[in-house]
Amino acid sequence: MNRVNIMSPNALNCRSVDDFVEAYEAARELEALTDFVDFLPSPEHDLYRPVAAEVIRVDMEFSWNSGQKKRVQQYQKMVPAAMDDREVLEQVAFEEYRLRQRAGESVTSAEYRSQYGIDTDAWPQEIAPADSTDGASHAKLMQEALRLAENVPNFPTIGEDFLDFSLQQEIGRGAFARVYLAQQGELADRLVVLKVASGHSLEPQHLARLQHTNIVPIYSVHRHDGLTAVCMPYFGVRTFADLLDTVRQKSGTLATEQNLISTFLNRRDPTQIAPAKGPIEEAPAVFPDSKTLEKLAKSGYVQANVWLLKQVAEGISHAHLRGIVHRDL
Repeated sequence: MNRVNIMSPNALNCRSVDDFVEAYEAARELEALTDFVDFLPSPEHDLYRPVAAEVIRVDMEFSWNSGQKKRVQQYQKMVPAAMDDREVLEQVAFEEYRLRQRAGESVTSAEYRSQYGIDTDAWPQEIAPADSTDGASHAKLMQEALRLAENVPNFPTIGEDFLDFSLQQEIGRGAFARVYLAQQGELADRLVVLKVASGHSLEPQHLARLQHTNIVPIYSVHRHDGLTAVCMPYFGVRTFADLLDTVRQKSGTLATEQNLISTFLNRRDPTQIAPAKGPIEEAPAVFPDSKTLEKLAKSGYVQANVWLLKQVAEGISHAHLRGIVHRDL
């Protein structure tokens, strides 16, 4: 019996999209010639199309990393039952577009709109690959992206209600999205983060596959007036850089693991923002367990910092292994 059959979805009793994807990834790591088609359920299966979309994207990523560079047309011939679905086609086409950009190819979203008749309005603008962009030109590209974002006419404004969310403050923005601190009226005015993007973004479907302690989960997805809103829990706005700055201010050059941990455990967020209306409770603290704290206290200042960064790296790795690349890093 060959390895593919041993690792087949039926043998693993797959019940979710993640199960199928992880089965294929595990087999592919062991055997480079593994055929992704063997890891798809039958076309009559309820999960056939969403599984096909994700497995094809992962297979495409593997192929580009190995130099094979599979294209959309190849998958249309291999799995027409899946690629005839518009949503699957859009996701696979976007994956190819992303990989071609990453490889430094000259490519535009208009090519895909013309060739496949799909909606590419929400796709990111064409930008130079990160590894061929110096600091000055990268800053120029970022300024241009923000200028484009300013021209999106229908982003909600602070103080107004967007669906069931009362927007309190803007806490971040990118080229085609803005991130708000909001209160959710239907659920006791709890604090949430609301990321609002222009167009019909595919990001929520991709992010919903990620289940990791160090990745903020998605509560819900909403579409309204040409916008896609992703609702997530609010854990404050303090960053790792804010943490280190506070430690340095308190202890100068004598920073130690003890004052790093004490600052980390302090529930007060020094970067807490003022709400547009009503008092806001401090964000819930996310603490390591007691054994981890004890280990950090004995490890030294540098090692404690490395442990914190390791948590970020593990979350990023979880996403990368599932074909999702954080291109803002």
